[in-house]
Formats: sequence, C-alpha cells, structure tokens
Amino acid sequence: MRKIFDTKKFVRKWTERKENEVREEWLFVLAVVKAGLEHEGNYDLAAQKEIESALKHFRLSEGELQRYLEKNRDVLMRFLDSSPQ
Repeated sequence: MRKIFDTKKFVRKWTERKENEVREEWLFVLAVVKAGLEHEGNYDLAAQKEIESALKHFRLSEGELQRYLEKNRDVLMRFLDSSPQ
C-alpha cells in the first residue's frame, strides 16, 4: 500500500523547533509540503492558500519557493520517498 504524506504532522514537527526560524530551512519545509502534495495529486486551492499563508508568515516569496523547488526537486522527492510514516 502506498504511504500518504501527513502534511500537518510534518509542519507541526518543524514549527515546534524554535531554532528553526532560518529562511533556507523554511523554504525546505514548504518545498517538501508542496512537492509531496503535488506528487500525491492533493495540491488544490486550499493547499495553495495554506502555503501562501505560510510564505507570508515567514516572509518568503512564491518566487523563492518556486526557484527552490526547481533547484532541489530531486532531493525533495528522495526525502519524501525515504520519510517514515
């Protein structure tokens, strides 16, 4: 059976880490979430709004996220494939 990526659990885990308020790390987190949702076919308007909200909260732009995704998509997909449930 194919595993399902738990977006909320992943984001909650990372937001609990106070020292994690570094730009590059938040780009990684949001890129993993977006890539995971796209890969599963679950990236819809609600997911897009949540990601946009997170980008604003962490003072990141959609362009930054898109460039990060393009540059690191292979790494992100390997991360998703190796992540435990």
